[in-house]
Amino acid sequence: SLASPQHIEIFEAAVMPLSEVLECHHVTGAHTRMLKVKARNTAGLEKLIKILRAIEGATRTETLVVLSTGKERVDLPLDVPESELTKLPRRLRRVGA
Repeated sequence: SLASPQHIEIFEAAVMPLSEVLECHHVTGAHTRMLKVKARNTAGLEKLIKILRAIEGATRTETLVVLSTGKERVDLPLDVPESELTKLPRRLRRVGA
């Protein structure tokens, strides 16, 4: 979490060059930002958390560790041809669904 909205730009500028940070999202709820990160091991994760906590305005971090992944996509089929849409279940055929 960040102390105030004024710290958003500072935080984002600080995390953008970090190679471990794969994604940075603005989220609803108790937290201001959610990061998706990958670390080589727990020592690397601990080092990254220390870096994040040292960023001006960072007041709190919460870490969730993924134990296994059932599915992970890195590409999204944004332009689906009409012919492919008919193969989808009816509830998913609407554009933007």
